[in-house]
Amino acid sequence: MIDAVPPADWNGISTELGELFVMRRGRREIRCKLFSHQFGWELRLVMGVRADVMLDKVCRSRGDVLKTGEQWKTALLDKGWA
Repeated sequence: MIDAVPPADWNGISTELGELFVMRRGRREIRCKLFSHQFGWELRLVMGVRADVMLDKVCRSRGDVLKTGEQWKTALLDKGWA
């Protein structure tokens, strides 16, 4: 998924590329979504039906995407998300 759109293919429009993970706590749901970005990729942690953005980060490398996703997931697990 991360290889789907390399940074050099930026066309001026952010495109959703997929999700790194989905977690739930009770009836609430949070998703880590991956988007294209002019400087690499953007991760967005979104919650609920309206997809309210809780966190976002622009990542310049594939490694940074994976590292950030794992850090966010670990933090959510520590707060009771599964």
